[in-house]
Amino acid sequence: MLHDTTDFDLEDLSFLVFPGLACRVLGAAALQKYVGSLGGIGASGVGSSATYAPKDLNKEIMPEKNVKTFKDVKGCDDAKQELEEVVEYLKNPTKFTRLGGKLPKVDLFTAGLVKDLRIDIALQKLENLGIAMNMARELDRKQHFHQDGGLLFTNWGGTTTKLNTSSGGPPLGILLTGAPGTGKTLLAKAIAGEADVPFFYKAGSEFEEMFVGVGARRVRSLFQAAKKKMTNSNNTVLNTGQTSAYRMAPCIIFIDEIDAVGSTRKQWEGHTKKTLHQLLVEMDGFEQNEGIILMAATNLPDILDPALIRPGRFDRHIVVPSPDVRGRQEILELYLQDKPLADDVNVNALARGTPGFNGADLANLVNIAAIKAAVEGAEKINAVQLEFAKDRIIMGTERKTMFISEESKKLTAYHESGHAIVALNTGGAHPIHKATIIPRGSALGMVTQLPSQDETSISKKQLLARLDVCMGGRVAEELIFGEESITTGASNDLHTATELAHYMVSTCGMSDAIGPVHVKERPGSEMQSRIDAEVVKLLREAYERVKRLLKKFSSGLCFSLDFNNHLQHENALHALANALLEYETLSADEIKRVLNPYQEVQISEQPQDFALT
Repeated sequence: MLHDTTDFDLEDLSFLVFPGLACRVLGAAALQKYVGSLGGIGASGVGSSATYAPKDLNKEIMPEKNVKTFKDVKGCDDAKQELEEVVEYLKNPTKFTRLGGKLPKVDLFTAGLVKDLRIDIALQKLENLGIAMNMARELDRKQHFHQDGGLLFTNWGGTTTKLNTSSGGPPLGILLTGAPGTGKTLLAKAIAGEADVPFFYKAGSEFEEMFVGVGARRVRSLFQAAKKKMTNSNNTVLNTGQTSAYRMAPCIIFIDEIDAVGSTRKQWEGHTKKTLHQLLVEMDGFEQNEGIILMAATNLPDILDPALIRPGRFDRHIVVPSPDVRGRQEILELYLQDKPLADDVNVNALARGTPGFNGADLANLVNIAAIKAAVEGAEKINAVQLEFAKDRIIMGTERKTMFISEESKKLTAYHESGHAIVALNTGGAHPIHKATIIPRGSALGMVTQLPSQDETSISKKQLLARLDVCMGGRVAEELIFGEESITTGASNDLHTATELAHYMVSTCGMSDAIGPVHVKERPGSEMQSRIDAEVVKLLREAYERVKRLLKKFSSGLCFSLDFNNHLQHENALHALANALLEYETLSADEIKRVLNPYQEVQISEQPQDFALT
């Protein structure tokens, strides 16, 4: 990929050149919002004593309107199966009373059993109470345990209440992890919709603000709102002031991007810890909420505080992966089911040609294709429009109006030809999808590759092939234009290759000199020097392999056929570069048609079921 390294944004530079001006502008905007209410010069007058408080703190928290069910979730069947018991619990909590699973805890203060102090006691047999029993004795309470495990709790008023301890339940907390766009939030909403229970949604970034204590208060308000949702026997939501028979409504609290508040406390300072502390308290015995299932999602599980993800808080961690080819086909069928499709659309081929796409990518693909069809005035979405949408997601938006000199366009054509030839002639390299010299995003041109199938692991041969493909552009520049004329366009390729080589050496143990070890994040100086030496060695070896390969394709004469079936006298590298200069974008099959006369072994064209790729 040849990158445009001269594209700077003057708006970004203004903060560097005029930092004082930027501070004054930002300061004015901030003061306009806050100073008047904090006692400065504002609407309240000079020296006003009014205090600022976020408007939402006193606003009643209501559950989200939700119509999603499991029918709307595709491509993550394993995660759905693992969460079916949660749906069953929310639908029919009494079904679990005869099971011996982990027992939910009850907030005795909320239940009305303790009038002045909140004493949380796990409703278990005597031998399982431990410290909680000792704390109760110190507070001079009388606990009596029934033979069947029931707890007889006597409060100050003398009223004795028997609580059932045989009820089981699902995990106290469920943490959904996975890359962005895999459907974690959708899955949580589908559970609530499937069970027809209230769904309380909160993003992790919504808790904190510039004022101390706001985050902790919002956490308390969220859990209190969930506890206030009462229902009668017909599951009709009642106000807490109604006196008719009611029970605590099962509901779901979902915190999206919980890493915003749940990161390890070593990374936080001051009042920012309080929000996490309050969340831990709400999940613990001191503020236990029976009937409430807490779910959270993150794409950064490694940075979460260990106290948050330990058993007893988030008991179950469920990975929501990117969909496989069958899952992608189901997702595409879901999004395409209400759209008119032309006869040339092959959903199975489209699913096979989009490895690595997640649910959000596929939804975006269908939407872009639908918009493209509408702009063109088509009555149905066809395969060409879906291909356009896929290219836009993979390669970026075309910059057709960008002026590029003929010299720069020629250099880009040879650069991308180098990548393509190496990819087609290196064992373990991914198949080519397309090559283009049309600028897209920050790139002046690119060769895109897609794996032929979903990858579960990557071999050393495949990683070395990726190194070679990265070097193809720079080597082609050197062979055609000379060592003194190489450009900065290969900087991104070299960065990618260096990161990959470092990963092979320090993480995967693929270096004979270092050995099969996983080196820690910050090794000592001696080990770091050895790693750097091995990385340079891998890169130099890849560069030399590619140079030997491309020399075969940039020297010697051979007859070949162009697209118009005219005989011409040129070598492979020149042939492919000239084809790119003429047609600007070439598919994998078109590239192979240009290069096949120069191959020692003829390259077969893509199978028919990959027609869309």
